[in-house]
Amino acid sequence: MFVHGRVCVAAGVSERVGGVDVHVAAEPRADTDADGALQRDVEWEWSGPLHQRRYEQVRAQWAQRDEKHVVRGALRLLASSAFCRLLHACTDIQVQHHAPPQLQRWTPGSFTLLPPREHYQQPRLEVVMYLGVPQRRIAGASTLYVAPEDEAAGAASAGGAGGAGGAGSTGGAAAAAGAGAGAALVTLPPVNNALNLVYCDAGAASFTEYLSRLGARADEPFYILTCTYKE
Repeated sequence: MFVHGRVCVAAGVSERVGGVDVHVAAEPRADTDADGALQRDVEWEWSGPLHQRRYEQVRAQWAQRDEKHVVRGALRLLASSAFCRLLHACTDIQVQHHAPPQLQRWTPGSFTLLPPREHYQQPRLEVVMYLGVPQRRIAGASTLYVAPEDEAAGAASAGGAGGAGGAGSTGGAAAAAGAGAGAALVTLPPVNNALNLVYCDAGAASFTEYLSRLGARADEPFYILTCTYKE
């Protein structure tokens, strides 16, 4: 496994952050050699569509092969009944369904935007783990959890109070699309080898910030191992 250290549950987070109820983190360990282990013989493809996301991901056909590989092992671990039992032990959530696990490769210019509304209308548990993050400071690539409809409603109300008429809804949409760290319910910074479990109520959406070329190099990618689970 990639995770080293104890897992701790932040109790009572739901009262403080609203839409996101539980945040569990493993203490990071800095000696992970992710770059070599995660790149050898792995087949990658670009995600899309470009108006929603841009990063590389492990090709599904490659991941389904029978040959042993650390990347295939990690993806299968997240889809295993044993890992679902671990999630239940950590969160008391009885996982019934999950999306296909994904390993993403991030380089300068990678990003995700808020997903379409239907993607965050049901409660879910998200697993997010950063691997191979450089020790120097990078700009961007934090995963943020926001309530976009609440942000849009607040901006629309402010616009209406200011007498802007129809401009209020436009401002609300812009505020939701551009929600940043200041509006985030929970922020996961790109900490190397840290396992994060985030439980989201319906209406809480997530996106990962644009990775700036400031401090990041194209020949030094890092990775995000992630999967979404539902009760």
